[in-house]
Amino acid sequence: VAFVKNVDIEIPEGRITEALKDVGLDAIDVVRLMNKTKNVPTRTIKITFSDPHNRNTFVHTGLQVDSMHFIAEAANQNTKPVQCFICLQYNHVAKYCKTKQQICARCGETHRIEQCTAASDLIKCCNCKGSHIATSNECATYKEQEKRIKNLVNQYSSPNTPTTSAPAIHDLNEFPLLPNLLQRQQEHIHNELFDEIINVLSSKMEKIIEETTSRLFQKLLNKIKKIETFIETQDNNVKDALTISDSDSEEESQVVKHIRNKQKPSAAITKLTTSATDTSKKPTTTSNVTSSKPQRKVKEVSKAAKRVRSPNSSLDTSTFDSKDLKTSNNDD
Repeated sequence: VAFVKNVDIEIPEGRITEALKDVGLDAIDVVRLMNKTKNVPTRTIKITFSDPHNRNTFVHTGLQVDSMHFIAEAANQNTKPVQCFICLQYNHVAKYCKTKQQICARCGETHRIEQCTAASDLIKCCNCKGSHIATSNECATYKEQEKRIKNLVNQYSSPNTPTTSAPAIHDLNEFPLLPNLLQRQQEHIHNELFDEIINVLSSKMEKIIEETTSRLFQKLLNKIKKIETFIETQDNNVKDALTISDSDSEEESQVVKHIRNKQKPSAAITKLTTSATDTSKKPTTTSNVTSSKPQRKVKEVSKAAKRVRSPNSSLDTSTFDSKDLKTSNNDD
């Protein structure tokens, strides 16, 4: 016999019996104890097993009903029979006696033992009718009750009785997990793993995108700077070319002016030579020769001036031309 306390009243005895059978325990009887005074069910369950091994296993594991666990306690095995001190009968106490009539332990009459006037040779047991008081351990009825209780105790403690092995409470084969709970746990774990993977990948992708965009912008800026420097150099080259062309045109104009100024005295010289030819023939030949020489020299000077492109070209030509004029005058 074992007792389970603090069991909810809403749990019926049949549900407890099914729970014991599910774990492989052989229970003979399951009873909820009643309150004698109020006649209401209590929160204590009395469970009787077929052998002590099942009882000991149940006390070790406890009661498991609908995901609720209750501690079990073994019943104290008392071999002494219980006797009522009112009616002197066995298997109940005075509190629950139904007669409520006091019986004398000496003579068996309806009075207290303190009020008994019977002689010692008239002592009579009310249970076995022997010559002893009713509370004596030598009473035959007492011995019978004691023997019966001992037989019950020996029945539980006898090694010859067949025993049933209770399964391990942590065995997944005997106690598999609920499918819904297992599935929910797996789904929850998978969802957490997917969330972590997505977060890691998104953070890495963001870093990669930021790095690539910064590199692209830097390359674009470098290319733009190169293009700007190239455009600036081209503009400078164009400006330099324009300034050079302007200086060349100015030099050419100065040379042309100088040549024109030079041609005027040559024309005057030709006039003088023509007048000299009128006087004599010989001077004509010499004048023609002398007139032809300055023209050739002027042409050579103009060609040399065009070839020269230095800023001091005008001065060189002027000095050269002055020398030519001197030589021409000497020839004349």
